[in-house]
Amino acid sequence: MTTIRIADLNPAGHTSFSFYDFLPGSGFAVEGAPAAMAAPAATSRLLAADLLTVSDEALDSYAALLLTHGHRLKPTADMERLAGATAHGFAALIGNDAMRPRRMRLTRTSLMLRVILDRTQDTSSVIAESTLASKSPWDLLGDWAVTCDDDNVRRLKGNTVTWSRRLGLPTQLDLLGDALWVGSHYSAGGYVISKLTAKSPHVEIVTHDAPLVLAFDFNGARYALDANGALFDVDGTAIGMKLLQLAGKVHRARVIGNMLYAFDWGQAGIGFAIELDTLAITVFSTGPVIVCNDMCGDENALYAICKLQGRVFKMARGSKHVATRLGAGVQRGQLLDPIMIRRNADGTLNVLNWFSSKLVRMQAF
Repeated sequence: MTTIRIADLNPAGHTSFSFYDFLPGSGFAVEGAPAAMAAPAATSRLLAADLLTVSDEALDSYAALLLTHGHRLKPTADMERLAGATAHGFAALIGNDAMRPRRMRLTRTSLMLRVILDRTQDTSSVIAESTLASKSPWDLLGDWAVTCDDDNVRRLKGNTVTWSRRLGLPTQLDLLGDALWVGSHYSAGGYVISKLTAKSPHVEIVTHDAPLVLAFDFNGARYALDANGALFDVDGTAIGMKLLQLAGKVHRARVIGNMLYAFDWGQAGIGFAIELDTLAITVFSTGPVIVCNDMCGDENALYAICKLQGRVFKMARGSKHVATRLGAGVQRGQLLDPIMIRRNADGTLNVLNWFSSKLVRMQAF
């Protein structure tokens, strides 16, 4: 057991790559942490507080309690409620740079509670897991990954990087004809990579005044969706006329059949669904999915992952919740900030974790 100071829990001393290493059961204890018996009262106090304005000291003291004693605390209904409340608080602060330390504290609290709540979640649906040879990956499609490495677009063969290049701050990969779309919700424009198996693939830049999250083909036409929620037609690599505007930002978007699904991580509990034949927009409830990091599926069902719950959710195509698998943690089969979900050709599911670079292959359900 490694003893740390409560000051070590201050986000000012960390980046996103180190701050969330402190989790219940990870081998850390905090000097001067409240006693385990204080957990119910401390949970109740935070539930009654405004999580956006409660003192940093209250959140750090609670984090010290969970880190030190969480591995032996019993899950409670109040913990479940607080995990949800802190996840909603995280979403409310997306894009608010001035409140980033508070967002990090709320994220950590939610993750700590989820690790406790999901300690006994069944992981028997997990077939295999491996670690991607990349730093904090955002997406993985076949042999290609976008990551937080310096060269952040990578072609992989096992643990070997066979080609890499820095292309803005990419967060998403999608097929675009026989090429690969590299999109982002951070950096302006996007990229198209062709000649994917060549020693030196060809890279084209698609310029735009905002980040382009997704580009896709549908019924012989090409479209692009930007991070401000605007959908455009595309001619080659030229952005054309604006076709529609969503009521929010876009952090992740996928085309599934004739539907375009888009998610604003700052709007907890909802998503946008665009019927591509008519461009009709529906705002739908994601049910128990608080912050939907990604979605995949087919004509029968959709699978979604929740950033802070570390779970895989199955929904009927009408977005009605059907079933849940896995849970939060760092042990085998557990998820920590799952960032991507894809359905494999054999019907299994791949789930990629941002914090750990862990890739989990599991049975569909």
